[in-house]
Amino acid sequence: MPLFSYVPMTSRPSFLVPPNFPPADGLHQAPPTSSLNSAERPISLVQQPAARDAFSDFSLFLIFCLLGCGVLLTGVLFFVAKRWSHHIARHAIAAALQQRDEQYRAVVEDQTEMICRFRPDGTLTFVNTSYCRYFNQPESALVGSNFLDLVPPPDRAAVTQLLHELHTLTPDHPLLTQEHPVVTANGQVGWQQWTNRAIFNPQGQLIEFQAVGQDISDRKAAETELHATYTNLEQYKNQLEVTNLELQDTIDELLSAQAELHNQNLQLLLANQIAYAEQTRYQNLFEFAPNGYAITNGTDRIQEANRALAQLLHQPQEALIGNPLLVYVVEGDRPSVSHLLNQFRQQPNATPQDLEISFYAPTMAPFPANVRVAPIYSHNQTFLGVRWAIHDITQRKQTEATLAESEARFQEIAHAVSQVFFLGAANTREYLYVSPAYEKIWGYPCETLYQNPNSWYEQVHPDDRPRVLGRVIN
Repeated sequence: MPLFSYVPMTSRPSFLVPPNFPPADGLHQAPPTSSLNSAERPISLVQQPAARDAFSDFSLFLIFCLLGCGVLLTGVLFFVAKRWSHHIARHAIAAALQQRDEQYRAVVEDQTEMICRFRPDGTLTFVNTSYCRYFNQPESALVGSNFLDLVPPPDRAAVTQLLHELHTLTPDHPLLTQEHPVVTANGQVGWQQWTNRAIFNPQGQLIEFQAVGQDISDRKAAETELHATYTNLEQYKNQLEVTNLELQDTIDELLSAQAELHNQNLQLLLANQIAYAEQTRYQNLFEFAPNGYAITNGTDRIQEANRALAQLLHQPQEALIGNPLLVYVVEGDRPSVSHLLNQFRQQPNATPQDLEISFYAPTMAPFPANVRVAPIYSHNQTFLGVRWAIHDITQRKQTEATLAESEARFQEIAHAVSQVFFLGAANTREYLYVSPAYEKIWGYPCETLYQNPNSWYEQVHPDDRPRVLGRVIN
């Protein structure tokens, strides 16, 4: 006997069919259970409403569990994907930041300006190559030291006050430009201008400064000269005011002063014309001189060069301007020239010096030259540059070499000839040269003949002297 009754596929499951729903027409109907005894009744999964409801709830529970597991799995996968994307993004950002840091450091190191970072107390935490080159110290010696140590001792109090002023900067106004003196690499006092930027943390607290600086020693020197000129002008102005008050006393004196002033203006105009003519003449002499002339500044770079120097160095005249003159000196002569220039810098009012050195250029062979080197100083004995007068002595050297070779050949011939021969001046009867054979034949040194031109005649036998003298005269 079957345990379960067959439910046709064309009939709806009981848990999907509402109660009292009429069966479809023409479908097979199960035999009523009332006609069967209890032993013959089949066991049906859908025969009671309570069983149908339990089965329906269990199916819904399974569906909801599966849906929940799917949502949970989707959430887990989304969370893992998000964390992984964040991890990749962090690595990409870190790599980009490292690349930007390397690029920033390369830009900073390549700057011609001096760049540094320092703490609020003045301790250096970073310096670029230009900073190290200016003070001629390695980065390891500068980082960790206080930049106040680079300031001249008499000026440290004032520079310390400038450092205190930096502490007044705020995030809204983080920039401040300052100027102060420093001790340069050669021990001299120079001036620098620094643009300082204050760096704050997110809480607005000052943690560090970054500064960009440049050397303004030349500008300070120019300002000093300008101030001196201004002072002189002020004195001259005061004198003029006194003169004007005196001139106002009488009309005659005013007319006389005006006439005198007119004459002075004419003289000044004439003097200016003469000065301009002299300047033009000097420029022409400088430009068209047969020897090479150049003027270098305090860093040994060419400021002016004439045509003769350009021809000597086989370089265009404009290409010489701005180049160090030492690059055209042969390497073996550079130390002596550098030593002389250092003496000019360290000894005010040094006297001009003469050198014999050689020059060369990439497209020419070296040539010897006689060089006159004259230093240029300002009114306060500041070294400004050098004037160079360069004379090519190649022909003279060749002539000297030829004469030396000719002299050597002459001496060789003179020592090889056994007869005595000599060279003498016709008007003074002095001997200019006597061959070495004189000492062998006459038995006296040649020096005796130079001192006494008639000493040879005294060695002739008295009976032969008239005949020998006659032959010499004829």
